[in-house]
Amino acid sequence: MFLVMKMKWMGKSEMGKIRIQNIFPLSPMQKGMLFSFVDGTNSCYEQVMITVLGVLDIYLVEKSYNLLLEKHDALRSIFLYEGLQQPVQVILTGRVNLVRYEDLSTLSEEEKELFIAHYRRNDREMGFDLSRGPLVRLSILKVRADEYKIIFSFNHIVIDGWCIGIIVKDFFEIYCALQKKETVIWNTGYSYRDYINWLENQDKAKAQQYWRQYLDGYAKPALPPGAVKNDSQYLRREKEIIIDEELTKKIAIFARKNLLTVNTFFQTIWGILLQLYNKQNDVVFGSVVSGRPYQIAGIENIVGLFINTIPVRVTASPDTTALELLKSVQKSQLSSLDYSYLPLAEIQMESILKNKLFNHVIAFENYPLDKSIKDFSFTHRAGFEVVNVEIEEETGYDFNLLCWFERTMEIKIVYNANAFIEAEIESIGKQLTALAAKVLMTPNILVNDIDLLPDLSNLQFAKKDDEEYGDFCFD
Repeated sequence: MFLVMKMKWMGKSEMGKIRIQNIFPLSPMQKGMLFSFVDGTNSCYEQVMITVLGVLDIYLVEKSYNLLLEKHDALRSIFLYEGLQQPVQVILTGRVNLVRYEDLSTLSEEEKELFIAHYRRNDREMGFDLSRGPLVRLSILKVRADEYKIIFSFNHIVIDGWCIGIIVKDFFEIYCALQKKETVIWNTGYSYRDYINWLENQDKAKAQQYWRQYLDGYAKPALPPGAVKNDSQYLRREKEIIIDEELTKKIAIFARKNLLTVNTFFQTIWGILLQLYNKQNDVVFGSVVSGRPYQIAGIENIVGLFINTIPVRVTASPDTTALELLKSVQKSQLSSLDYSYLPLAEIQMESILKNKLFNHVIAFENYPLDKSIKDFSFTHRAGFEVVNVEIEEETGYDFNLLCWFERTMEIKIVYNANAFIEAEIESIGKQLTALAAKVLMTPNILVNDIDLLPDLSNLQFAKKDDEEYGDFCFD
């Protein structure tokens, strides 16, 4: 009854329909986000805009949306904290969620573009009321008779970026089933509560000790190239880097041969570059991890906030070779994953640098999310096709390296143009590519003997007819 009193926003009509399904504590990561949300330092916002060609039935869209929320309890969460000794997340049931719909088909092309940009900005600025919800929104913009924009907006406290593929796939599957008048069936046996229970059984003191030892002696933060002091607003810019198919294939073969992951190879190369940029042999940067414990049944299908950022330390002594460094980073990475459940804020407390430990992060994906959404073949059954996906996420960092691997390795640098010099960002692609090629050709080179190599013209590979992709090692 006390918590119902806290939900004072409910009108009498809502109170009769909406019920509390479950109540449980927040994960440490959620607590950190709640505190930053309350003090206004982080809006915790994510937005996905999907362009589809075909005809959408808005009635079925809204029905699919509500069934989607019914399937995943995290999407029905609200967070109560005012007047409580400890905040709690409350899972509601019985609420009918409406889809916002706008018809732009009669506007000119220029008016459409302006409307969409304005709509997305307003949606972002609207934010979310954590204690009232819902913390997910769905909008449909009809651009023309056979083209629609589907806009999902989320508060990061309920899901992370890894969940977006699950949510969009489930939404489309439900819509297809309803359109074909098929029964919508799903496994409801998995809940975010399972993860909370798992967290409560972990040894926090042991994790703190691990990170204290891992970060011991690290006292000077390493900065990416081109960093400048910034007191201005965040100005988002992107730079794409493509490592060609031949070099990508070489990296994959080298990683497999030396029992490394491609992720380890990329992180180590970036670590060496940081060492060169900063003229120090000991550097730390952040790495985004999925945070999904394999011990929990069905973890790959649970929607919720699991993702975490953990430090990666790359240290080379004067006699360390590039290959030795690669293997050292791989070994440390495997050990760190066992303690990746400790939130970054608490990991930072084990370092003398605290929240100045690093100022940028790397995220490595086996397959880019936007392409995986476009590859949902079953959408053709419903009479539409996904032609474009735009994902907007606020990371809280001025410099982000996003990397994924297919036939080529694609790297996207998302950065704050008010905090970094654009010319320096432009040079990173050449330096990354050159350094990767150098390490592949001379893996036993001493790390101390490596210089910045902006020019690829003198690098040649010996071709072997029997080299094939085979089975790759991914993180």
